[in-house]
Amino acid sequence: MSQKDLAKRFRDFVACVNAKDWTSLGQHLHESILYNGRLHSIAEMQAKFLERLELVPDLKYEIDFMVSEPPMIAVRLCFNCTPCGKIYGLPVNGRRVLFSANAFYSYDQGRISRGWSTVDVHAIASQLQLH
Repeated sequence: MSQKDLAKRFRDFVACVNAKDWTSLGQHLHESILYNGRLHSIAEMQAKFLERLELVPDLKYEIDFMVSEPPMIAVRLCFNCTPCGKIYGLPVNGRRVLFSANAFYSYDQGRISRGWSTVDVHAIASQLQLH
């Protein structure tokens, strides 16, 4: 897959998640995904997305920048949202916060098979003045 095609595949995945099109996840994810060192099924990944949406109803994934180097994608995702209660252990309680995540995804046969991500929790804490 070319750099351009891989970048388009990832953008399509983000659009699928933002549209909450859970029936199409299988077009973007392998049956088993190794994510942050843990093996997940598509159903488990869907459950993770639904859990996040329950905590953050206005969650939307925004690509800040992306580097495509087949079979890998490196991306900085930005979020501008109002989590209910706690997120990442921090008491946000409906306040608007802006933060980012850095992630890497590996594709196999056109679908994500592995992923790693870290969230800038310090950015959230700083906005809540908990640092």
